[in-house]
Amino acid sequence: MAIVDTTLGKISGTMEKRVLTFKGVPYGASTGGNRRFLPPVPMEPWTGTRYTTDYGPISPQTGALVDWDAAAGDEYVMGLKRHLPQSEDCLVMNIWTPNVGDGGKRPVMVWLHGRGYASGAGSEMIYNGANLARRGDIVVVTINHRLNIFGYLYLADIAGEDLVIAPNGIPINLQ
Repeated sequence: MAIVDTTLGKISGTMEKRVLTFKGVPYGASTGGNRRFLPPVPMEPWTGTRYTTDYGPISPQTGALVDWDAAAGDEYVMGLKRHLPQSEDCLVMNIWTPNVGDGGKRPVMVWLHGRGYASGAGSEMIYNGANLARRGDIVVVTINHRLNIFGYLYLADIAGEDLVIAPNGIPINLQ
């Protein structure tokens, strides 16, 4: 088990395929409830150690990641799926690194998952970064982020100027 100090607090990860792994690390504050369609805000620092040994929730969605029947054909092509809980609080990242605290300066590869902004997650098994981190001596980061209406719904025309920025923090200019 490895414990690392971050700007937000300590995280504890595990060893996977000879690399350090930190899964489900939050990178933004809660996006549910009153923050549902608002741009993301920074995470508040925490005290103590946050255990980051398992993937965090995925954005609410339909399709192969959450529907056992839809997953059958997908698994045939892309491998087994692990059905993870869905939540609006899905701003988490997964990190694989060969080492920490060794003074090594490694490139960081951030992988944004596919599936057309409507489904998918950085925690899909096909995006596991352990082998790439080990063989390439790099840090691999995958993220879960808000999808479909939770991340891309334009509300400025009916809800006012506070929502000119989409929930994922993307400024919207329709002109």
